[in-house]
Amino acid sequence: MSGYARVGSIEVLREFRASLCTFAHTAATALEESYSEIQRTALWLKQQQYSHWKSQVRICSEEYQKARLGLKSKQNYDASGLGAKYSYIDEKKILAAAQRKLELAQQKLANVQRWATRFEKESFDYKGLIQGLMDVAEVEIPNAMAQLDRMVDMLESYVALTPQADGPVEATGELSLTGMARDEPPAAGFPALYPALRQAAPSQVVRNHAPASREIEEWLTGHTIPESQRQEVAGLDIERFPAAAEEKLVLARCREYPQRIYLLRAQSSPPGDSGWYIGPIKPEEDMEYLSLSIGEVLKMRPDLAVILEFPAGFLVLLNGNSIEVVLDADDRTVWQAGMSHSSG
Repeated sequence: MSGYARVGSIEVLREFRASLCTFAHTAATALEESYSEIQRTALWLKQQQYSHWKSQVRICSEEYQKARLGLKSKQNYDASGLGAKYSYIDEKKILAAAQRKLELAQQKLANVQRWATRFEKESFDYKGLIQGLMDVAEVEIPNAMAQLDRMVDMLESYVALTPQADGPVEATGELSLTGMARDEPPAAGFPALYPALRQAAPSQVVRNHAPASREIEEWLTGHTIPESQRQEVAGLDIERFPAAAEEKLVLARCREYPQRIYLLRAQSSPPGDSGWYIGPIKPEEDMEYLSLSIGEVLKMRPDLAVILEFPAGFLVLLNGNSIEVVLDADDRTVWQAGMSHSSG
C-alpha cells in the first residue's frame, strides 16, 4: 500500500460541485415549469372551459325553448282553423338544429367535468411520482454540495499542513500517511476527522425514512461509560437540552461490532426527532439505519443520558467504554479524556 493519498484533483471536486449545481437548477426549473403547466391546465379546464360551456348550455337551452315554442305556436294556430294549413318544415328544422346545438353543448360540458376530475387525479399521481426528484433537487443535492465544500476545505487544509519529519507534504498534493493506516480513522483530537464525521451522518431525508424499531442494536449494548467520566461530563458548564423519551434517535445498523463510535446531534430537526445519531467512526458500505425512541435507547444504555442532554451540533466520540472527546457545534473541544477539567 502506498504511503500517500493523492489529493491533487481538488479542482475536479469543484467542477463536480458546479455540475451538481447546474443539474439542481435545471431540475428545479423543469419541475417549476411542469407545476405551472399543471396549474394553467387545471385553471383552463375548471374555470375557462367550464364557464364557457355552461354558458353555451344556457344559451342553447334558450334557443331550443324558443324554437319549440315557435313550432308549438304555429301548430296551435293551425288547430284553431283561422288560417291556412302549414307544413311546419322550417320550424321543425329550426327546432332540430337548436336541439343538436344544445346536446353538443351539454356533451362538451360533461366532457369538461369528466376531464377536470381525471386531470386532478393524474396531477396528484404525477406529483407523487416526482417527489423523489424534488427531494434530490431541493434537499439531497444542496446537502451534497455542502459536503463537497467541506471536503474541499479539508483537502486544502491537508495540503497546507506543515511537513512532518517522517513524510513531507509534496507540492503535487500528496499527504504522508506514514504511521496511520488508511482503514483506521485518525485519533481523537485530529481536527480533520470531525467534519468528516458530521458529513457522514445521515441527512434529514434519510432520517425521515429510517424504519422504526423497538430493539437496540447489539453492538451498542456491550459497553458502559465509567461513572467518573459521566460525573465529569455532567459537571460541564454548558446549557442542557434533554431529549424527550418519545423523540426519535437514528442508529446505524452494523454487521460488525465497532470499537469506536460517535454520537452527533443535528443542528436542526423537525418535531418528534431529537436530532441524535449514533454510528461507527468507520462506516460500512451500504450503511442502513433504524430509528428508536430515546426512551428505548436509555433502557439499554442509561449511561448515555448525560450525553443525550447536549445541545444541537455537539459531537461525542466513544472508544469502547470511554469517552474520548466532546466537541461543540464549532468543533471546539469541550471535554477530552486525559485533560484536566473544571465545572466552572
